[in-house]
Amino acid sequence: MRKGIDLIPASRRRYLEHAVKVLRNEFARELTRKKKTGPDGRPRRILKIILYGSMARGNPVRDYVNGYISDYDLLVIVSHEDLTDFGWWEGAGDAFLAESLDSPTRYPARFIVHDIHDVNEQIHLGRPFFKDIHRDGIILYEFSTKALAKPGNLTPEEIHGEARTHFEHWFERSCNFSRFADYGRSEEMLAETAFQFHQAVESAYHCALLTLTLYTPKLHDIERLRDMAEGIDQRLVQAWPRKHRYDR
Repeated sequence: MRKGIDLIPASRRRYLEHAVKVLRNEFARELTRKKKTGPDGRPRRILKIILYGSMARGNPVRDYVNGYISDYDLLVIVSHEDLTDFGWWEGAGDAFLAESLDSPTRYPARFIVHDIHDVNEQIHLGRPFFKDIHRDGIILYEFSTKALAKPGNLTPEEIHGEARTHFEHWFERSCNFSRFADYGRSEEMLAETAFQFHQAVESAYHCALLTLTLYTPKLHDIERLRDMAEGIDQRLVQAWPRKHRYDR
């Protein structure tokens, strides 16, 4: 894994420095309102912030036909598992959302949060999503300079087996929600229908992510799930065009 924001082109460096500042400041603000130590008595901390994905690889996408642009994908590694709860990160999420609405043509910042033990376990097990971060990621900030675990290796057969299990579960789940939605629409139960379609789409994105990477975040945010899935396979962009205001 590479270290140092100096490795990033100057045109993107300033915004990444800003994004790291937003995450750290909002986390510090939450610490003033909550307990500063975890159940083990150790201080709660952000241990590392890592840029991953197309930005880290140096091949971001800007699709003018469909209106799709890559994200600044950030992995925030924290000291305690309870810090992965979204309640700690609402301020940062709101700040990045406001920026993306103010400047829709700029690459937006998105982040996921995992505790250090989970990240090391996933890398050690050889999960493709985390192995890719270990290989391509750029460390933007770190409190602890301790290296992450060494990547393990799943066999192609193990990867295929896990992917098939995820696919069978989540694809069926998505289809079942769609069936409920179709029934609700036939009975003109519009609010319930909208909810069921939301669940169908959410399940479909979890299905795509888990099948292709063996990873999906613990989120119900369709927009974030959409961004992550489209970053893996850009054919999915066509499902939700956003070039025009009406589409968005």
